[in-house]
Amino acid sequence: MMTSRAEADALCEAWRLHWEKDGVGYCLVTDHDDQPLGFCGVRFVELGSEAVLNLYYRFAPSAQGRGFAFEAAQAVLEWARDRHPSVPIVAMIDPKNEPSARLALKLGFRLGGACGDGGGHVEYRLNKIARSSARSMDPHL
Repeated sequence: MMTSRAEADALCEAWRLHWEKDGVGYCLVTDHDDQPLGFCGVRFVELGSEAVLNLYYRFAPSAQGRGFAFEAAQAVLEWARDRHPSVPIVAMIDPKNEPSARLALKLGFRLGGACGDGGGHVEYRLNKIARSSARSMDPHL
């Protein structure tokens, strides 16, 4: 958990560098009034000896259970698959986070095994992408 503005600034800078270096990263998700709801995106990680894209989503409690994460993740997955069709996409999820696991399953991920990331996460691997309308992602939004 972050406890200072400096930590938040450092995290945002690290995310910006992912976009600059790899052309992928996390995006701020807002509502129709441009109010922040959460974050969603992908970034390259090594899972064992395999390079994968890890799907990440985190939303404010007030935004949870309202379909925002599904809509954002669906757009991110389509965008990532169009640009990196041969790269596996996973979601590394805390097994206690049941809503996150349900979302991964709804998006077409299937439960794998332990990630081996040292964090106790479970791997969900994407089998298919639930298609929605095509969207563009601008990392500067």
